[in-house]
Amino acid sequence: MTVFCASCQNNQSRAPEEGVSQELARQRHNQISRPAYDLSFHIPASQAEPVTGTATITFTHHDDPKDVILDFDGGSDHIHQVKVNGETADYEVVNGHLLLPRSFIRQGQNRVFVKFTSGDQAMNRSEEFLYTLVVPDRASTVFPCFDQPDLKAAFSVKLELPETWTAIANGELTREQKQNGRRTMIFSPDQPVSTYLFAFAAGVFQTESMTRKNRTITIFHREERGDRLQASLDDIFELHFSALDWLENYTGIPYPFARFEMALLPGFQYSGMEHPGAVWYRDNRLILDEEPAITESLSRAALIAHETAHMWFGNLVTMEWFDDVWLKEVFAGFMADKITHPQYPEINHELEFFLTHYPRALAVDRSRGTHPIKQELENLKLAGTLYGAIIYNKAPIVFRNLEELMGEENFRRAVQEYLHTYAMDNADWDDLAKILNRHSEQDLEQWSERWIYGTGMPEISTEGMDEETARAARYLKMHEGFLDGEGDVYTYFRELKAQIRREENHRITNYLLHNLDEVFWRFFDQDDRMRHAKALESLLWDKVQQSQASDKNTYLGYYASVILTDSGADRLADLLEGSLEIPGLSLPEERRFNLIAALKLRDHPEASRLLQELKEHTSNTDRQRRIAFLQPALSDDPSVREAFFHGLADPANRRPEPWALEGLSYFHHPLRHSHSVEFITPGLELLEEVQKTGDIFFPLRWLDATFNGYGCQKSVAATRDFLEQDTGLHPNLHLKTLQAADLMFRAASRRGDSG
Repeated sequence: MTVFCASCQNNQSRAPEEGVSQELARQRHNQISRPAYDLSFHIPASQAEPVTGTATITFTHHDDPKDVILDFDGGSDHIHQVKVNGETADYEVVNGHLLLPRSFIRQGQNRVFVKFTSGDQAMNRSEEFLYTLVVPDRASTVFPCFDQPDLKAAFSVKLELPETWTAIANGELTREQKQNGRRTMIFSPDQPVSTYLFAFAAGVFQTESMTRKNRTITIFHREERGDRLQASLDDIFELHFSALDWLENYTGIPYPFARFEMALLPGFQYSGMEHPGAVWYRDNRLILDEEPAITESLSRAALIAHETAHMWFGNLVTMEWFDDVWLKEVFAGFMADKITHPQYPEINHELEFFLTHYPRALAVDRSRGTHPIKQELENLKLAGTLYGAIIYNKAPIVFRNLEELMGEENFRRAVQEYLHTYAMDNADWDDLAKILNRHSEQDLEQWSERWIYGTGMPEISTEGMDEETARAARYLKMHEGFLDGEGDVYTYFRELKAQIRREENHRITNYLLHNLDEVFWRFFDQDDRMRHAKALESLLWDKVQQSQASDKNTYLGYYASVILTDSGADRLADLLEGSLEIPGLSLPEERRFNLIAALKLRDHPEASRLLQELKEHTSNTDRQRRIAFLQPALSDDPSVREAFFHGLADPANRRPEPWALEGLSYFHHPLRHSHSVEFITPGLELLEEVQKTGDIFFPLRWLDATFNGYGCQKSVAATRDFLEQDTGLHPNLHLKTLQAADLMFRAASRRGDSG
């Protein structure tokens, strides 16, 4: 029975706002230290039944007794019992918080016991498995806690599961037993970490392990085809071991945690997430084709190095507040570049860095939605709005400049001092900047003010670049000039085709193909596309046939993207049927689905049959679920597509998020624009709710999918009307909308169709 705190009810002005405000976080940080959590979760076999649990939370309270505010976003009906220091306690659940009155709180050590039902928002449940994902402030949807990064804690976890399931969590598995069709697994605490790094996954998983130098790495996975996994397994292990060795050497600090395990998850929202002891990866980012393109292999290696680097940068030393989330991300990416360079000596890493970061950074900095690297954040519930290309692409460019200013060895010594000084603690940018200044002959204060707190990109100079990178820089400048209104659309399109014909570097060609695809769909109208389709299809098909095996799928993907002629679509159908063969080309199930989807968007007569055959052929239940999820978005019946779109208004239908985004992108495909343009406004009207219930990258990706290929007056008018009329839209979401809509605005302007 829920009991409410009378004193709290009589003083509603004291009630904390929704989320974790910076004011609340500072207040708790000053009052509370050394929190620890002993958590128990009962996970039923049926997805329809809720996950229940108990939490014993211990902490030291430094002041005279004051009310204690825990975070719990489950509502009062999800709290079943509360005891404080052994007594049944009054409490109030308000605005996502559990308020405990001061009469139950002691100065010094306190113990709070809560029996609760977890919310589903961060549980990511399916019939055969679940996993938590609580960054940045979603731990409080799973269990009551102090959900802020600067109150690090030790976590003990007990999981009660169906007997056929297994589990992975942050700590070491210390005890396990089976009884009455259930399995109990107990995980001991490891080093203290922030609540956003708490994690467990449970379900039907298989495991693979490898031990080297007294270190064991274990992989939890759901890949039923052993040969597909085996083709990638050795590389996955080797890349992790190598990254750990490199980071220990560079930082001078041994791996800070007891275990290193990971789960490869179908439909995972991110490419990876760095929970200590329990790293999550999206399965298809690590399990590659038997002969992947070198760029795919490098991308996998960089992802592994990035998540491994977080064990030091983010987990060992954590930001005080999420306004410095950029700091852990830039360090992880910066170190990942250093780690992967010697692993792939055949790669031009200068070129790779340039094409990975500069186009994406410029895409935001050229827009009216640009912002500084370090942004203000008044409440953790909005932390997800900080993520984007400024953090992941501009910040690495800025940090490379910082290392050049300081010198590589000075920079390394500063990094080592930073990690040693704040190990198992929290620090902000100013803390790091002071250390950097001590190791630098330059005064970095002005540098910081310009590049960390200011906006704008450094001018791109080809001086000192190798020939390939200089060539890529010229292509980038040409593309940015075109987007700024220089030259003629048709002349630029012809120039792109000419560059693709003669360019021999596959990485540069891929960049040119991306630009070509962008011009074709955004800057051409349908008549323009049809006039150029046959010649463009011929160019790309020749590349598919003539390129080396590892590059064929790249060209085939762009071919499938642009085909508009019946003969071009028939050729793709013949390839999928098997009546047409291309030596060296492999089409695993995921690639086959993408190609069949291209035919479905073109209403090809064989597409539905091919899709059904693929669905029946695959034995992997997760890939079957993906196909079933996306079929309505690909339907040739507008009413079926509309039903799919309207279904996305329910957060439960937006999971897994990558599938929802893929489906929304199909819904708004340029070939469907005549129908889907009317749904831009309804999609934008969901933005704030999407941000509230979705994960950190979801709002911007929702916008990208909504604006997919648009460049017409109707789409521009709908977006401008929304931005002008929704005056309550949070400024960060306003900026995200301007970022995502930038190409649409420019395309409409170039087409003389801006309205």
